[in-house]
Amino acid sequence: GRLAWTSEEVLQTWGTWGVGPVLVFPTATSDSLGEGKWQAGPAVAIIYTAVNNLQAGAIFRNPVSYAGDSNRESVNALYITPTLTYNLPGGWFGGYSDFDWTFDWRDDGAATIPLGVQFGKVFAVGGVPFSFSVEWGYNVARPPEFPRWVVGFELNWIVSRPSRPH
Repeated sequence: GRLAWTSEEVLQTWGTWGVGPVLVFPTATSDSLGEGKWQAGPAVAIIYTAVNNLQAGAIFRNPVSYAGDSNRESVNALYITPTLTYNLPGGWFGGYSDFDWTFDWRDDGAATIPLGVQFGKVFAVGGVPFSFSVEWGYNVARPPEFPRWVVGFELNWIVSRPSRPH
């Protein structure tokens, strides 16, 4: 699994940005589902929110392996998660997909770049907010063993930020 958080977050009138670590734990139950390595590295996020109902930006992460299954290759890759989302009435939203752009430094920067769209809805269950979305895309750059088309489904529990004193 992946875990990332910003240790320093700065709210601006134009949006927000943050810097912190990314940690990857080898929790996959099959070799085909994960890299089998403990990883750590830097993370940076920048999100523009000055236009009403629009969020645009990206999260940049570069985890590097430091321990794990010695039979598995080491890991060093840059992951960029671009975001471009427009909020519609009734909790609906649409925009660019959340698929990661990946640049594998162990393979001369080999790129996987999906271009796609996402459509979803924010809703509440028992007062707890969630979002569900469907996304699909086409890998315009990819290693030969990767598929051309990708489809994803996301269900997220929305944790709101505590309000700050003024």
